[in-house]
Amino acid sequence: MFGFHPTELIFVLIIALIIFGPKRLPEIGSAIGKGLREFRKATSEVTDQLAEPATPPPLPTSQPSVSSPQPVMAKQESAAETPDAPATE
Repeated sequence: MFGFHPTELIFVLIIALIIFGPKRLPEIGSAIGKGLREFRKATSEVTDQLAEPATPPPLPTSQPSVSSPQPVMAKQESAAETPDAPATE
């Protein structure tokens, strides 16, 4: 799997046994196993999400409501109020 030969693997396990001791070795092994399991689970979830076909968002079922136009109130100016208009008497 990782390219280790049996003699290399035994050598690494003996070094780990010397460094960590026989009591801690099972704890380390289970922690590594849990970490690998979680990593595989996360990668499989990501690949499943990428493998799913992308679905377009649903189209709206109702037509957008058109608001009724507001009446435009025109400002009425009289001739007397405008400064440009000549005053009539």
